[in-house]
Amino acid sequence: MSLSEIEKKIKFKNFVDLSKEEALQVLEYRNLPEIRKNMLTKEIIREDDHFKFIDGLKSDRRKEYYAVVFNEQIFGVVNLTDIHLTNQSALWGFYCMNRPIKLAGKTMLWVFLNFIFEQKEINSIYSIILESNKRSLDVHKLFGFEVYQSKDMINLVLKKDDWLKKYSEQVKQFIESQ
Repeated sequence: MSLSEIEKKIKFKNFVDLSKEEALQVLEYRNLPEIRKNMLTKEIIREDDHFKFIDGLKSDRRKEYYAVVFNEQIFGVVNLTDIHLTNQSALWGFYCMNRPIKLAGKTMLWVFLNFIFEQKEINSIYSIILESNKRSLDVHKLFGFEVYQSKDMINLVLKKDDWLKKYSEQVKQFIESQ
């Protein structure tokens, strides 16, 4: 299957539109030890807290959470938080559980960044990752994020112009070559 065919099959379903079963599936994945270990918040999330969080998203214009769906199966989560319409920036986060296709995580992120920069009024995406999360750091670097500070946390930024003029095509070629 070509990348363009895969891209057409990847959908971003807003958390507020998830069925109860889908929301529970997202919660189950989020609470997996291999996911939690790389999160800023490592505690197990309780079901009632999860549903309160989703309900709160309905009125919070500074946060957007999406389940990533491929062939009707949720395989990841991507989000934008700290959305600032004035300076057109947001903080992003993501995790990938099931791998329905080769390079599922990278493909998911490539499609999401294209979605953000082409359909949203966002000019900068910021990321904060744990210093121990080398895998995420490598992905961010592949996608053109610049490291602008490093201590216990690594802060990164990707500008819309850099993505659209250079990195989107480079990442596409990388994914297609694998």
